[in-house]
Amino acid sequence: MTVLKNDENRNNDKTVGAVLSKGARILTDAGIENAKAEARYLMAQYRDTDIATLYSELYAQLDDFTAMRFMKAIKKRATHYPFQYILGFTYFLEYKFICREKVLIPRFEDFPSHFNKSGV
Repeated sequence: MTVLKNDENRNNDKTVGAVLSKGARILTDAGIENAKAEARYLMAQYRDTDIATLYSELYAQLDDFTAMRFMKAIKKRATHYPFQYILGFTYFLEYKFICREKVLIPRFEDFPSHFNKSGV
């Protein structure tokens, strides 16, 4: 029987929670303002679930493909690449907009000042 050291266990830990923590730590170290929230949102997207369900799955094993996609997105976000481009969409004024590199991301600060956030 082979006993792994604690560090080896952590490196091989492919649970949702472990990979999520690693992603959040990378974003935090890169200076991303909402690192934990963005990591949670990305993980939920790649697992095709919502945040509440994600919390109940923290000890579930994460398949290699999902872990690879998640970490690729995290590393791209760590370069300050726009979060909306990574997701491929954003919500604005209660509408879902597709976001790609050649399309401007809708933002409230770019919206005419005579409109407020409720669209009135």
